[in-house]
Amino acid sequence: MKDFAQSVFRSVVPVTLLVLLTGGIALDVMIAERLEEDFDELMLAKSLGLIALAEDGDDGVEMENYQTSLPSYALNEDADYFQLLSDNGDVVIESDSLSYWPDTSHPLPGPYVQDAMEFLNITLPDGRPGRLMRKRFVPRLDYDEGGQFGHALELDARFLEFPGNRGAIFTEHLPEGSDQVLSIERRPLVLQLAMSRDKLESLINTVHSVLLLTGLGIMVAFVLLARRGIRQAVKPLRSITDELHTIDAQRFDQRLSSQTDVTELQQLTQSVNVLLERVDSAFKRERRFSGDVAHELRTPLAELRTLLEVSERWPDDPVIKESFNTDVLSVAERMQRIVETLLQLSRSEQGTDMLLACPNLGALVHDCVQRLQSKADERQIQVSVSVSDSNLPVIGLDQWQCIIGNLLDNALEYAQPATQVSIELLATSDTGFRFSISNHAPDLQQADLEHMYERLWRKDHSRTSGMHSGLGLSLVKSCCKQLGTTLNSTLENERLIISIDGTINA
Repeated sequence: MKDFAQSVFRSVVPVTLLVLLTGGIALDVMIAERLEEDFDELMLAKSLGLIALAEDGDDGVEMENYQTSLPSYALNEDADYFQLLSDNGDVVIESDSLSYWPDTSHPLPGPYVQDAMEFLNITLPDGRPGRLMRKRFVPRLDYDEGGQFGHALELDARFLEFPGNRGAIFTEHLPEGSDQVLSIERRPLVLQLAMSRDKLESLINTVHSVLLLTGLGIMVAFVLLARRGIRQAVKPLRSITDELHTIDAQRFDQRLSSQTDVTELQQLTQSVNVLLERVDSAFKRERRFSGDVAHELRTPLAELRTLLEVSERWPDDPVIKESFNTDVLSVAERMQRIVETLLQLSRSEQGTDMLLACPNLGALVHDCVQRLQSKADERQIQVSVSVSDSNLPVIGLDQWQCIIGNLLDNALEYAQPATQVSIELLATSDTGFRFSISNHAPDLQQADLEHMYERLWRKDHSRTSGMHSGLGLSLVKSCCKQLGTTLNSTLENERLIISIDGTINA
């Protein structure tokens, strides 16, 4: 299995190297093309010099002293070459450098007639790689013997397109306003200029080598730096992983301490720490819950064992026989209530209970009061109920039955005899309502309000009461959370007031 660093490296580096390689090849091609363009411009400049020396006179076309002004065309080694050809391919003039290779197997190719100017890669007569430029033009006419008109006449060279007529007639007017017209026949020529590509090829090869070596160096450096950078980048992640490996069920109070400047890793560390805090809190709660359940069930189990031992020791005692079944049933019912309440609390916390519609919360309040009225009468507690006339439909029929029933039962259990329990239900707005219940609670302190909703918590730490297990208020809090209501508790004049703010189901 690949680790994170390898996955990042294999997904990023090959693509980047491909981009670098493509860019390097494109750059190499562009530079080579540019060098060839510069070489062609140099050939064009040299061709203009040759065309300027070409002159058409009475004795035909001549090249005036090109051996002196352009000595590279007269050498026998490392020379340049040129030819002046007629349209039908006959050689009119050629450079002295060609005369050194009369029997060469690499003559300059004959003229084409496709374009006005073209460039070709060829092999020079001396065997070197070369480049040929071909250009068609009409040579300069230097006619200073036109005494019949009394004027010297000079016509510059003209460039022509391929293909062309074999010969061209140009009409020129004499200067000084003369009406006489001189017709001159000027024949076009084709200049073939050939130069060695050795220096160009050497320069291009140097560029190839430099770009290749530079590209390889950049790629190697990039691979090494990328590998090192990725390892450094994932180092905090590995540190987080190592720290997580040290955390077990006995060390959920430990927090990640990895320091990093990467925002995502900081957020990951914070999220993991929050998760560890929640898990730690849950484990502590479950440990406490398990201990409380064991403590809570230990008492009825001890009672049940005692009843069995007494019955076994004095099996014929009529008093023990008469109360045995009743006492065992009472203990079993108490254990059943604890187990059922725990199951109900678990379903509520998991949110698996269905939220059924309650058409009228006020009617539900009266129904719960009526069911517990006998307990209130037994303890001589007066239950005062104040319900607004407004129809209050809500969501969560079963949850509200659990909330009202547990709060009222808790109030009747812990209120002093001959006191009053007050219940109030009123609409606080068009969409909101408040349910509150209060009872006399002189033994409660302000600090107790923070713990009274904890599971299996009771003010009586000895847990001598057999009727309540300390799960009712925890169940109330869980149901309120499931319904999205707000639960508040206050102490005023030795009275505990528990209020719930909810939303009317329109």
